[in-house]
Order: sequence, then structure tokens, then C-alpha cells
Amino acid sequence: MARASSLVNVMRQVFGAVGSALFITYFTQQATAHGNDIAAALRTAQQAHKPPAGVAGQCFAQFGQHMDKLQACGAAHAFTQGFNDTFTLVTIATAVCVVLALFAGRDRNLVAAKRAAASGQAPAPQPRPAMVGE
Repeated sequence: MARASSLVNVMRQVFGAVGSALFITYFTQQATAHGNDIAAALRTAQQAHKPPAGVAGQCFAQFGQHMDKLQACGAAHAFTQGFNDTFTLVTIATAVCVVLALFAGRDRNLVAAKRAAASGQAPAPQPRPAMVGE
């Protein structure tokens, strides 16, 4: 049983790391895309000699022609929008996993052990698969 426990722990660590890497990659891509959209809106408005709209317009109204402050404002908004997109994805993935867990059902061995404990009987030992090296 000790080997199975350490295998479960290792798998949890590996899949946690892979999941974190995937979500961080998604966040980075979304934040970059939002940043590019904000920069394009500022460039388009500058070329058309019109005030920008949306987030770019908010940053422009707040900081005017100060490029360093405009970049910082745009980056902050892009970062926040990237987090919002990633949070939405994680929420959807969690909801899918909850639904799948509800359909998975209960472990038959655990239910049998609880019934045996409730009736005062000792649970019957379950057969173990043979392990190489035992």
C-alpha cells in the first residue's frame, strides 16, 4: 500500500505542475492579446486623430500623451483581462469536473466497508493484485 500512496502523491504533483503550466501559458497568451488590442486601438486613434475608445480611451483620458503612463495603464488592464479570461476557463473546467464526479458514482469497496462497519462485522479483505518484487 505504501507504493500506491507514493505513486498517488507523485501523480498529483506532476498533474498539478502540468495544470499550472497550462493555465499560466493561457494567461500569458490572453494578457498579450489584450495588450496588443489596446496598443492597436491607441495607434488607430492616433492615426485617425480621434480619441480612442474602450480601455485605450480610459487610459488616454486619464494620462493624456504621457507614453510611459499610457503603457503602464494598458499593461495593467491587459493583465486584469488576462486574469479574468483564465479565471473563466478554470471555472468552466471545475464545473465540468464536478459534473463528471457526480456521474462517476461511489466506490463499491468503500460502500461495502461502511455497511460492514455499521452492522458490526469486520469488513472482508479485498484481494490485492500481485506486485513484482514482493
